[in-house]
Amino acid sequence: MVYLVIAGLLLLAAVAAFVAYKGVKDFDGDPIPGLKWASVGLVTVLVIVSVGMSITTVGARSVGIQTAFGKYSATLSNGLQFVAPWSNVEEFSTQVQYLDLDGQEAVPVTFKGGGGGGVNATPRWRIDADGAEELWKKYRTFESVKTKLVNSAAKDSVRVVLSQYTPNEARAGENLRKIADQIQDDLAESLADDGVIIDSISVKGISLDQRSQESLDKIVTANNNIERAKAERERARIDGETAKIRKAEGSLTPEALTRYCLEVVNNWNVDRNGSMPAGFTCLGVAAPFTVTNK
Repeated sequence: MVYLVIAGLLLLAAVAAFVAYKGVKDFDGDPIPGLKWASVGLVTVLVIVSVGMSITTVGARSVGIQTAFGKYSATLSNGLQFVAPWSNVEEFSTQVQYLDLDGQEAVPVTFKGGGGGGVNATPRWRIDADGAEELWKKYRTFESVKTKLVNSAAKDSVRVVLSQYTPNEARAGENLRKIADQIQDDLAESLADDGVIIDSISVKGISLDQRSQESLDKIVTANNNIERAKAERERARIDGETAKIRKAEGSLTPEALTRYCLEVVNNWNVDRNGSMPAGFTCLGVAAPFTVTNK
C-alpha cells in the first residue's frame, strides 16, 4: 500500500511535468528544458524506489509469507529475495520455540475423583515450513499462532491428560515423565493438521489446591499407619516363633531362666552399671538369693 501511494504520486508528478514541458513555453516560444528533466528525474526516482522495495531478506531458520492486497502469493525461503514492490512479507520462524506455562500461566486442572491443582510445564514447538501457508491463512501472524493456537492447545492437552490421574498419582515422581509423554502425544496429534511440530514437553511441577493437599496428607498418613501395623504384626509373629523355638529347646523352663539370670548377676559390673536394684530376685521363689544391697 505504501509503495502504491509513493509510486502514484511520483508518476503523477512526472506526467504533470512532462505535460507542462509540452504545453508551457518560455518568452521565446520554446519549451522549458527544466520541466523535461524534472519529468525524467521523477521517473528515475520511481524506478529506484520500485527496485528498492522489490528486495527483501528472510531471516535464517525462517520462511517468508508473501502477500499482495491481503491475499497469499508465495512462501519464500531464507536469504535475499526479489518480490513485487507492492507485496508484503511476514516472517514465520521455523526454529524451536519455548512456551512457558508457569506462574500465572500455570494450567489449572481437575483430577480424577475430584480435587484440583495447577501444572507448570514447558512445551517446545516449531513450525513445519511446508505448513506455513495454511498457518498464515488461519492466523495471519506468527504471534497469533503462538498465543491463539499453540498456547490454547497446550493447555487443553494438559487438562485432558491430568484428568486421568488422582492427585496422589499425579504427584508421584515416577509418573511425571509418563505424564509429560502423554501430553506431548496428545498435543502433537491435535496440532498435526496445522503444521506445528511438538519437539518435547517438560513438566516442572504439579501443585494441589488446599482440599486436594489435605486429602493427600490423609492418604499418606493412612498408608504409613498401615505399614507400621504390618511391621508390628511381623515383629509379633517373629517373637512368637522365637518363643516357640526356645520353648521347644527347653530354654524357657524355670531352671534355664534361673541359670541365665545367675549368669547376668555373676557378670554384673557395679562400676559401670551401679548396684543392682534392692529386692531383685531371679524368678522369685525359685531364686537362690535376694539382693539387699547391704
